[in-house]
Amino acid sequence: MVKTHNAAPPLSRGRARSAADRVFQRAVIGLVAFTSLLIASAGWAASGRSVSVVLMVEGTDVEAVRREITDALPPRFAMQDPDTTRAALSTQGVMGSFADSLSNQRVRKQALAAVHKSLLQQGVPALIAIRTRRGRAGARETRVILVMSEQVEPVVEEDITLGRNERMRTKIGPLLAVPLEDIEALSEKAVAAPSKPPPEKSRAEAEKPEKPERAEKAEKAEKPTRRSRAEPVAEPPPEEKEEPAATEAPVRDTVAKKKQKLDFTNALFLVDVGLEAGARKMTYSDPLVGPLRSYLAPGVLGYGVTAQFYPGASSGGPIKDIGIVGRYAGSLGFESQTKDGSQKATGSWTRSAIGVRGRFNAGQKNSGPYIGIEGTYGTWAFVFEGDAAIVAEVPSVRYKYLRGAIDARFPFNAFSLIAGLGGMYVFSGGEFSDRFPHATIAGVDAMVTGAYAILPWLEARAEVTYTRIFSSAKPERGDAFIAGGALDEYVVFHGGVAAVF
Repeated sequence: MVKTHNAAPPLSRGRARSAADRVFQRAVIGLVAFTSLLIASAGWAASGRSVSVVLMVEGTDVEAVRREITDALPPRFAMQDPDTTRAALSTQGVMGSFADSLSNQRVRKQALAAVHKSLLQQGVPALIAIRTRRGRAGARETRVILVMSEQVEPVVEEDITLGRNERMRTKIGPLLAVPLEDIEALSEKAVAAPSKPPPEKSRAEAEKPEKPERAEKAEKAEKPTRRSRAEPVAEPPPEEKEEPAATEAPVRDTVAKKKQKLDFTNALFLVDVGLEAGARKMTYSDPLVGPLRSYLAPGVLGYGVTAQFYPGASSGGPIKDIGIVGRYAGSLGFESQTKDGSQKATGSWTRSAIGVRGRFNAGQKNSGPYIGIEGTYGTWAFVFEGDAAIVAEVPSVRYKYLRGAIDARFPFNAFSLIAGLGGMYVFSGGEFSDRFPHATIAGVDAMVTGAYAILPWLEARAEVTYTRIFSSAKPERGDAFIAGGALDEYVVFHGGVAAVF
């Protein structure tokens, strides 16, 4: 006859440290996080002087769009009237919309040359051109162009669609954030560089009246030259050939590569840090032999860090979206005790994973969804220590597993929603496998994350993850522990910030 044991009463989580210590820890962590955000925001907003850029708005609702763009750009940027630039385009035969003219290869080169010449003459580092048109259902089709005086090709040349009630700053602000930093640096460099004074003329040259260029050429043409009949007519020397003005060409001779805006879908490096609160519930099905206690921990405090690295992100090659992902999470010290408080066990909870991750856009450009697929090897340890007899009865586990997962990021202006699913093949359970050596273990998990962009490179995140690890014990006659299986469930709330570089 098989001897049976009823499941022992569940354990409840006790206090490992005093309330004052925990309050102090939370205050320190919160102060560090707040200080980091304050420093980052101050560095972003700091500006030594205003930077002038030419703003050219074309299409429908020009004045309203101009106000939206002005509000979307940092206050240190001053908008300059585009009349001089329009005149330069007109002299090159470029009529109509400048933003649309760049799509016409016949006039693209002339349009860019005219803009570069105008920028250099005005001493302005960049031109922002916005063209809007009414689309379906009240949407606005917007073309965004950013031309810098030191770049041959536009730094930004994007077509975006704005919803009926969608503000321009939600998309144009992040789109222009990185190029505007370069423009500001270029402007500060130009201000710091000492200007060279023009060469001084001699007294005789100063008193000599200057002749207009055309009159001087006509005078040279009227002067007769003596040549013999046998002497061939020579071609005019190279220095007399009309050369384009130096201001007509950009400073750089080579075509600069178009700079891509940095965000959470194309960054080289991404890091996510935050605080966590988790709960665990462990139950056995049909516990027959052995001291098998169920377990409940309603709240365990901890921290978590995630990092993603894409070595080829800056190269733009076929592997630019293949990278490495790593995660680590740990808990603060906690105690669990029986209901009567007679026995206690000290617990710890750690999770780690490393593997390969790929990302790609499964929808329209700038609107997503952005898909992530990864495969990782990980460890998951929820263990107890102590001298009490109860330590041998509580369900310590040390899972080692392979996990495959997929997630999708859906952007909605400054807010993004991220959802994911994963599956785990557990090939070792640590102490659990020692109790049930024939058991098969597997798991599934689901994740939902809400992210809000504080800055183009920084966002606040709130995430909830549910993990369900289930096993079939498959006991055999003579085993010290006999049960039908076990269900190990975890819920983790993660709140923190994520940044890209």
